[in-house]
Amino acid sequence: MQLNRKSSGFDAFLRGEEMSNSVPELDDTRNGFPVGSRVAFHATMQSLLTYPNSPNHGTVGYVVRVHDRIASTLPGNVWVKWDDGSFGMFQTKHVSRVASHRSRRAFNISFSTESLEELSDEYMIHTASTLVHKAKKDLWSFRKGEDGKYVIERLFDDSGEPVKV
Repeated sequence: MQLNRKSSGFDAFLRGEEMSNSVPELDDTRNGFPVGSRVAFHATMQSLLTYPNSPNHGTVGYVVRVHDRIASTLPGNVWVKWDDGSFGMFQTKHVSRVASHRSRRAFNISFSTESLEELSDEYMIHTASTLVHKAKKDLWSFRKGEDGKYVIERLFDDSGEPVKV
């Protein structure tokens, strides 16, 4: 077994190392739920006892990315912005993908583009991995996808609201 040699941000802080403020490079498909995926909540005895404010059974929402290094990297969990307005981190065993004839992700949460230059009318580069929407002043992360396109994902805070600059 090979150990992950990457230090956590907290370890780096304790050693006095300089820490980056950029959004971490994450594999958002690690749990099978990429950002922008539609998911539904499954109300079972276990899931209802796990969360203080569980959504109703069958409530549908979007998987979102949260601008928080610790919360964003917890394995087996996803952040969901439910259609009823509620928001939270949920274990992947308590949600499932919503069957759809189209595998389209919500454009207001995630999209892809061939070039960042195509976005220059609406977005400007903020850091090495984030963009700012010029009109709304909210943060979006970007990274190169496996297909060579840039994946652009809206960032949310831990209350479910878009992160603003």
